[in-house]
Amino acid sequence: MIVMSASGTTPANNSFLYVDNLAFELPAGVDENQTEVSFYAYPNPFNDQITIDLPQEQWIDQLTISNQAGEIVFQTGQTRKIRFELAGLASGIYFVQIISDGVVSRQKLLKQ
Repeated sequence: MIVMSASGTTPANNSFLYVDNLAFELPAGVDENQTEVSFYAYPNPFNDQITIDLPQEQWIDQLTISNQAGEIVFQTGQTRKIRFELAGLASGIYFVQIISDGVVSRQKLLKQ
């Protein structure tokens, strides 16, 4: 139950608005419990090329790959599936971050 002052100030006698049984609906397709984006990065470990893919009809709003020092080595936006060449990168651990519909997900990548 929510109790509010009808005047917007300190409630006086008989000046309350009582609201009960509120219902809120999420827009279609929004999962209120979604905490991460499910995506595939393959092959992992990779040599020169890697593919990043989201299942079904999801879209990547932003994709960032960074090294262990946090430096961005690759960045793009608005795609669903991307295959790209990373031959110029040194061997080591990298991190891919995907933002889709405001949800952020990260995964570790290993370049051989």
